[in-house]
Amino acid sequence: MITGAPGAGKTVLAVELIMALLEDRALGDPVPVRISASSLDLDEDISGPGAATERVEMWLVAHVMKVHRFSQRAARALVSAGQVVPVVDGLDELDATDQPGYASRAGQALRILNGYQRYRSKAELMVTCRTEHYQALTNDLTWVEGSARVEIRQVSDAQASKFIMDATIDRERWKTVLDTISSASGGPLALALSTPWRLTLAVTVYEQRGNAGFLRDPDQLTADELGTPDAIRDHLLSLFIPAVLYNSGGPYDPGRTHRWLATLAGHLNQNASTGRRFGSRRLSSTDIICMSCGQLLVTEDRES
Repeated sequence: MITGAPGAGKTVLAVELIMALLEDRALGDPVPVRISASSLDLDEDISGPGAATERVEMWLVAHVMKVHRFSQRAARALVSAGQVVPVVDGLDELDATDQPGYASRAGQALRILNGYQRYRSKAELMVTCRTEHYQALTNDLTWVEGSARVEIRQVSDAQASKFIMDATIDRERWKTVLDTISSASGGPLALALSTPWRLTLAVTVYEQRGNAGFLRDPDQLTADELGTPDAIRDHLLSLFIPAVLYNSGGPYDPGRTHRWLATLAGHLNQNASTGRRFGSRRLSSTDIICMSCGQLLVTEDRES
């Protein structure tokens, strides 16, 4: 179970864990597969672990067929053999309230997943959820049974400073940033760099080097115009794509790449509400309906 505040990096951590499991995977080990919680069919309640297992297995088979292009026979064989570990992302997306209880859609999903675990003799799975949502569920005696919980907590000032010092080549370049974090605990910069992914953004952007030296000065992070955590976040995000593309040496233009990703992000943001549906399915804020992507990108190109 992975929990954390909004923007803490729950999905990022889940993907990192998936990659780590795949890297260490031995022949014959099950494969972790990320799947959106909002794609689980919750229109009908079920009773009993057998029915729950059937519901989850049908869900996994459909996902493996659609996303990974397996035949129905192959997908069913993999799922039936326990070769697919579901990484259920976004339990908090299932309800409009941030205080879901036992009778909520999130509670229903947990009952189904727990039934699946019991029937499959503690089948492996991973779930991500916002801390506040999951605490509300546990307060109503609903949780992922028999699971370890990983909470992504706010990075302390000391931890942020240590990360920067360990991850950078020339600590002197970062002196102003480090001094600001130390002297203004709870200030805009300290808050902006209080999550692992924002720290990674900052180091990636400001450690970028060209033939003539470093391309940016980290002192920019203390500028007056970056006086709020959100302003610092947006600043780092605006520079992240150019930095990554520069480091990779790929053929893509940073401006066009930014517009493409912004178009897709806008599409996801518009569909983030749990009240909207596509057919009989609730829409996820972290998944894209692939058949729509081409139309989105063509639209963006025409507008540009």
